[in-house]
Amino acid sequence: MNQNNRFAPPTAQVSDLEQSQNLNLLSWFALAAGAAQLLASGLYSPLFFQLVNAGAFNFIHFFLYVVGTILLAVGGVLLFRKSSSATVWLRVSALFGLLSLLQSKPVISITGAVVAVLAAAASSRQFKARSALIRREGHL
Repeated sequence: MNQNNRFAPPTAQVSDLEQSQNLNLLSWFALAAGAAQLLASGLYSPLFFQLVNAGAFNFIHFFLYVVGTILLAVGGVLLFRKSSSATVWLRVSALFGLLSLLQSKPVISITGAVVAVLAAAASSRQFKARSALIRREGHL
């Protein structure tokens, strides 16, 4: 029997395992906002296609917006799975979202960029807190 876990065999190195931390409130809010942004992007995609076809919205900026939204979804899934690479994906998503605002500023592009920046901040805060907890316990 082990001191940390009474169900562990005597030779188990339970203290060496990385502890999982629950997502904080800001991370849950960022995930919900990212899901709403993805849903809104899907619903307004026919309008975006018409704007691009009419020439009111540049194709390159539209492409940047679409890539940013896809990266936001990937980063959200990684954040939900508590992967530390979520911060990188969400920061790149924020970069693409902000680059899509260079020509015109439709409301959905602005909200997409804001959601991506919020999610990247929540993700980096979440994983900084977890790595500080691990360092404090002497696991790194």
